[in-house]
Amino acid sequence: MRAPVRTVATPEYLARHGVPETPEDLAHHQVIGVRAAPGILLSAMRFQRDGRMFAYDAKCRFVADAGDAQRVAGLAHVGIFQGYHYTVADLIATGALVPVLAKFDWSGPPLGATYLPNRFMPPKVQVFLD
Repeated sequence: MRAPVRTVATPEYLARHGVPETPEDLAHHQVIGVRAAPGILLSAMRFQRDGRMFAYDAKCRFVADAGDAQRVAGLAHVGIFQGYHYTVADLIATGALVPVLAKFDWSGPPLGATYLPNRFMPPKVQVFLD
């Protein structure tokens, strides 16, 4: 199981700045980055081409300290950003965000689970982990 990554922007931002056709077009756009931890900037946007993941090192106009702040900046028309599908799907469904570069969507990192051994595990959790 993987966590797909989507590249999105508001319709207003795209109307003002145009829609990128390739990841390389992001050089002409405002990109919203996110800091994974203090001192660790995730400026590289990840895409997929011919079944292989590749990174595009974007120059970020704005850097958020968390994914929620990244979404708030995106909704304020600051620029284009990437988020896990489950964090932007509702905003795409309402039209607040528009997917861009969809043909380059990265299938995302594998999902994992961490749990303490020798603890009671509800059957539903065990089924999910199996």
